[in-house]
Amino acid sequence: MELKVGQIWKHYKGGMYRIVTLAVNNQSDELYDAVVYQDTNDESKIWTQSKDRFLSNENYNSEAVPRFTFIGDNKIMSDSDLKSARRKSIKIGFITIGVIVLLVLIYGLLVATHWSDM
Repeated sequence: MELKVGQIWKHYKGGMYRIVTLAVNNQSDELYDAVVYQDTNDESKIWTQSKDRFLSNENYNSEAVPRFTFIGDNKIMSDSDLKSARRKSIKIGFITIGVIVLLVLIYGLLVATHWSDM
């Protein structure tokens, strides 16, 4: 499976992690691909692992299980996407308030009309 920035992976012990970036580690005599990932529950926790180890199996409860299991893509929104989503949300909020006010006015007119007929 191809690793991509933003993907969510579940660790075999239950933690959920988001891939922050892919890197090359050159701190040893040989270069190797590395995965930099972040705890989705505590974004201050950032980890690194070789790509091979990230995709390897682990012996857990006497059986081989994937160290990480792919959960899904998590689209990271750009600032412009966030601003656009906020504007749409605000517009929907104003429209909803407008509809509620209109319904209250109509209800008030119906009640007033009903009482004036009595």
